Amino acid sequence: VYDRFVLTADDENGNPGYYIFSFLTEGNYRLKFFPPVGYKVSPMNQDTGDDDTDSKDSDVDPETHKTPVIFLKNLQHDRRWDMGLIERGTAALGNYVWFDRNEDGEQNESADNGINGVQITLYEDDGDGVANIAADKVVATTFTKDNREGHPGYYLFDDIKSGQYFVKFSDLPRNADGFTTQGVTGTSDPSDSDPNRDGVTEIISLNIGDFDRTWDAGIIKKPSVLALGNRVWLDEDRNSNFDTGEKGINAVKVNLYWDDDANGEYTPNVDKSVASMDTFTEQRVPGFYLFEELVAGDYIVQIDPSNFSPGKPLADLISSMGAPDPDNGVDHDDNGNSRTDNGVVSLAVTLTEPSDPTDEEARTNLTVDFGFHKDEPIPSGECRVPQFYALHDQKLNDTQFFTINPNTRETTALGPLYEGHDIEGLDMHPVTGELYATSGDDPGCIDPTADPASCEKHPHGHLYQVNPQTGDITSIGSTGFGEVSGISFNPRTGVLWAWADREGMLTIDLNTGKGTEVFKSKAAVEALTWDNEGKILYAAANTELLAWNSETGEVSTVCEQLPGQVEALDMADDNVLLFAMNKRSDLNVYGWKIKEGVCPPVLDLQLETPAYYDIEAITWPTNCELPTNLGPQ
Repeated sequence: VYDRFVLTADDENGNPGYYIFSFLTEGNYRLKFFPPVGYKVSPMNQDTGDDDTDSKDSDVDPETHKTPVIFLKNLQHDRRWDMGLIERGTAALGNYVWFDRNEDGEQNESADNGINGVQITLYEDDGDGVANIAADKVVATTFTKDNREGHPGYYLFDDIKSGQYFVKFSDLPRNADGFTTQGVTGTSDPSDSDPNRDGVTEIISLNIGDFDRTWDAGIIKKPSVLALGNRVWLDEDRNSNFDTGEKGINAVKVNLYWDDDANGEYTPNVDKSVASMDTFTEQRVPGFYLFEELVAGDYIVQIDPSNFSPGKPLADLISSMGAPDPDNGVDHDDNGNSRTDNGVVSLAVTLTEPSDPTDEEARTNLTVDFGFHKDEPIPSGECRVPQFYALHDQKLNDTQFFTINPNTRETTALGPLYEGHDIEGLDMHPVTGELYATSGDDPGCIDPTADPASCEKHPHGHLYQVNPQTGDITSIGSTGFGEVSGISFNPRTGVLWAWADREGMLTIDLNTGKGTEVFKSKAAVEALTWDNEGKILYAAANTELLAWNSETGEVSTVCEQLPGQVEALDMADDNVLLFAMNKRSDLNVYGWKIKEGVCPPVLDLQLETPAYYDIEAITWPTNCELPTNLGPQ
């Protein structure tokens, strides 16, 4: 974990090359050194004495530039950790590419005008004194990036032999309009721009020991009025929406990329950087970001992974993972997808030139927002109604919601029979207590083209909200998938996960119903449920119980011999797995405290449901404890 840095300086006697870290607490530490350009690290541990007397050799790994782990006792003053340097006998060359906003050829813009991702190619002159990219030899290629202070636009070629060279700047960003005026302050001045209109510098002479940091390129920026933003916030209720009273988060580093490969999502090492900034306070409200002066095109927003390091603004927080389309024009919903290896990123956002450049609404997209919440289980709240909620598939495609009183074991119909509605998934939000349901392949919808009215009434793969008191259903929207056979809220994040039969895993936006694919699969999974910790997702496929580890991505078989074809799963307190079977002769809901290696399961709970023989889904309120009198009778 990064703690702090110091620079070497004179000691108390005026001798150069010393450093000290003060006011450290007892613990384990490791030092990392940054050798100056033109030097390499000496071989380490050449003194064969023990650690207590080893104070005159080099202690730094020449490859990693790090020391071993150092245990520092309380009040200990340890001055044994040194680094030796050896001159390479070579030269180095750099330095900077920036947007010359006032087009005067001088570097008088702020540091955030540096440009990352510009390609720089180093050529060695063939001796004729003419910079000719067709005839001269390519020595190395690099790209501009952040320097050690985090400022963009820097490059470096080091370990170069003495000789005659020149540099070509290329692969400029899309919003570049060529190079600024060359050499307005003189040849190789550290504050001007050095390439000609083709991006090529004059010949550069390097001798051993030279470090020439004067070769810069100013870029003219195309005039543009488009903008993209705008909020990062603490999603306290974990519903993936910015609600009244929730607060923005400042100092979050946000990166903007071009969607260079046009695949609609972030591709590392392909999509190029446009700009970076930290979230700020706007009109006394924290958490805003805004990228301005953008040209038309497809963009991707990334929350920089460094934000999650200890001491950073998003430490101990995770993404709300709403991840609906940021192009849908919906504000205040979470657009961050963390189910990637590249941190939290949005999908592509398309900006187009408006017919009226003064129309602020038309030239801005201020709806690309990111919510985060604490990486811990959702706090237990009040148990509202300690009863089971379930749904019964009557006559194959008519749905009846019902409840089970755990104390009396009585079943009660909840609301009307929904004829022609093949509802298959049901779960309760772990915080709000709201019920949600999803439909399968409703038979009322055969051909949306031929009979659109019937398909609007009985849509496939649809998300509904269910009133827990009346059983009334309210349409939210289509997932965009076919038969959504099982759903489950993650108790740690509050995100609704689902399975589309023979299509795969997805998450569902509670506001629009839109599904976002996690991975494809042809498996015929009928039901899902998360464990209490929100780490293992269980799935029922016929008589098999499978487990997906969300941290490793591994899938394992928990049990191959469930008592029958399971179509309903839920997880009660203390990781008691609730399940029911599609079996007319078995009118029960069962509970099993999963035990490794125990299969078929030894049942810990059994509730008879005499009126309901095809239970498609079941859920028990997260904040309610199961009664202790529910063992098999």
